[in-house]
Amino acid sequence: KRSKIVAPVVEFETPERVLSIREAIMMPKEKIPLSDALDRVSASLNCFCPPAVSIVVAGERINGSAIEIMKHYGYTEISVVKELR
Repeated sequence: KRSKIVAPVVEFETPERVLSIREAIMMPKEKIPLSDALDRVSASLNCFCPPAVSIVVAGERINGSAIEIMKHYGYTEISVVKELR
């Protein structure tokens, strides 16, 4: 028997692209609590929700709807680019 996945009802706001994926991955980064990530630039590629759809990609600005979805799927911290806000 398969368990039913219930996604949060959130109007998803498409994140703003700030850097290319390569630029974001190559820049200095820090891991911070997800609750402090609003308006920071993601430095990771591992923010997925079922079925492996990326919530934010490296180089995108983290917005409130993305944080809400990540919290729903159990994320508590995220890697962000150090210098950019």
